Amino acid sequence: MAVEPWAHSPSTKLGPAGPITSQPVAATSSDYVAYGRPYGQTEPDGPPPSGPGAPAEAPGVNGPNWRRELATERAYITAMITAVITDYMDQLGITQAELGQRMGLSASRISQILSGNENLTLRSLATVAAALRARFDINLGPRDG
Repeated sequence: MAVEPWAHSPSTKLGPAGPITSQPVAATSSDYVAYGRPYGQTEPDGPPPSGPGAPAEAPGVNGPNWRRELATERAYITAMITAVITDYMDQLGITQAELGQRMGLSASRISQILSGNENLTLRSLATVAAALRARFDINLGPRDG
């Protein structure tokens, strides 16, 4: 019985591009290996693997739920950032008017920014942090569920 190219053993981990063996892979500059496959090698011909141990379909821009996941993630990030800013302002006893003064903006503009309906840029977040004499602590990790 021939072993399918995508078959894996318990000593193999599944990576974004398929199986990754736990043994070191010898590679030269002309034979670079990424994700357990020689550089440039694509998925094996034939049907995709299925059943227990088969790699999960990777999410991405081509996934069926991409737009919904993106909208959800944007809303989550915006809500978290605005909540962190608002909570920190409360801890310091700083009003929207005072933050606006520090940033050279009106209190109503600060209210718009903290409403969660604004597209906050990294530049605007850096300006908020500087005005609050603070620094954002950013972590990226897997989602729950």
